[in-house]
Amino acid sequence: MADDVHKSARAEQAFDYTEFKARLKDLAAVLERMVAAESADALKAGCEEARKLLADADKSIEDISHKTEEMKAAAIAGRSHLEDRIREQPLFAVGLAAAAGFLLASLLQRGKS
Repeated sequence: MADDVHKSARAEQAFDYTEFKARLKDLAAVLERMVAAESADALKAGCEEARKLLADADKSIEDISHKTEEMKAAAIAGRSHLEDRIREQPLFAVGLAAAAGFLLASLLQRGKS
């Protein structure tokens, strides 16, 4: 169950920030063309293009928001699963923590030598 939660959380992180930045650059270019335009038709076309780009950016931001909520839920579910496992096998959890501490201390001691 925990592996499924982690896999789905990693899959949700697949948002393409470079594409989002490219869309914002496109929007900036459209706005610059609008400012440089002299005719009303060019301004209308630029406004329409800017609206489309803003709608795309708004959708991307909404996707980020949903993915963030899904990742938060996955993290909560993972923590809950871990807590349940610790409650089921407390001695195993303590032994595992002690072994990890011993291993970490051993590695740190070797690094100092």
